[in-house]
Amino acid sequence: MAVVATGVISSLIAVGLTVLVSRLYEQTRLRRQLGHLLKLAAQRQVQLVVPGFELREFSVQGSGAIARIPPNVRVMPMAEGAAIADLVRTLRGLGIDDIALVTQDAFRADAPLTISVGGPSVNSVTRAILSQRFPQFTLHYPEHRVTYGSTSLDPELDSDGNLTEDYGFVAITTTAAGERAVLLYGIWAHGTRIATTALLRCISRGSDASDAIYRRDSFILVAHAEVDGLEQAETQIVGMWP
Repeated sequence: MAVVATGVISSLIAVGLTVLVSRLYEQTRLRRQLGHLLKLAAQRQVQLVVPGFELREFSVQGSGAIARIPPNVRVMPMAEGAAIADLVRTLRGLGIDDIALVTQDAFRADAPLTISVGGPSVNSVTRAILSQRFPQFTLHYPEHRVTYGSTSLDPELDSDGNLTEDYGFVAITTTAAGERAVLLYGIWAHGTRIATTALLRCISRGSDASDAIYRRDSFILVAHAEVDGLEQAETQIVGMWP
């Protein structure tokens, strides 16, 4: 019996060590891959500003009844909700657990790192920081077309009016209080997910974008992906604006 018990304990220890080593390896890999994000979140505190429409009621399908929406039930495009989930999961994977999800009216300019999700039409924080730090960037409504200097970006639609592509933007700068800020948004909501993917998976060590983050430069990274239904294809960085 003692031999059996010893064998079981040894097996449990071996399994525990394997799990521990696997977790340490994954965290090390993430830290190497996302060194730029760790640099931005150096104080391990993140204020994540969520988007939302000013929608206070909706018509219940099948009944015609009108239902009120509580203020803390946020209404946003699915792609932007997915972007927030990706961000939170990745930050926690890096060991950053102090993540405050806040509405736009609860935004604090003195937070160590602000990540604002969603474009100017659904997020007033994104709109305010863009106008202050990147006045040459304009997102034209209702056309949903971007101009930056002489550059113009206008996503294509198919014959049924569905998006076939979108552009995402990662604007990295500072708030009015001088703290780091990352704005993740697109021309349409798909672009917000594209921008988030670019931040989390497309910035390599030693790249121009990574170096600019370490220098504390302000810039806009431009990403692009084709869109098929509700899904985005592979994200590619296609430009960087000072």
